Amino acid sequence: MKLRGSVEDVREEASPFPFLTRRRIVFKGYPSAIAHFDERWNKTISALSIGDVISVVGKIKYVSTNHIKLHRCEIVEVGTDGEADQATSPQNFVRYRVRKWTE
Repeated sequence: MKLRGSVEDVREEASPFPFLTRRRIVFKGYPSAIAHFDERWNKTISALSIGDVISVVGKIKYVSTNHIKLHRCEIVEVGTDGEADQATSPQNFVRYRVRKWTE
């Protein structure tokens, strides 16, 4: 799935192995959207700033009415200005999925 949005936070995930520091990006907005990356993306992610608009592609790990979690993500585009694309924003994705599940 492709997801585009503004970076709200970048966090490190705890790992029992010191050489396997993984990161996750939290997107701005409600519902929450989190993209998990493996260690090969650490350098690219560390260069991001809060508010950068990025597009990621990843596999859906979890979806609910207020949460999207992607894993095995890759960054496909980085920008710093403008709003997130509404077609692929976390908010519109969840609204669409919930509407489809309840019909």
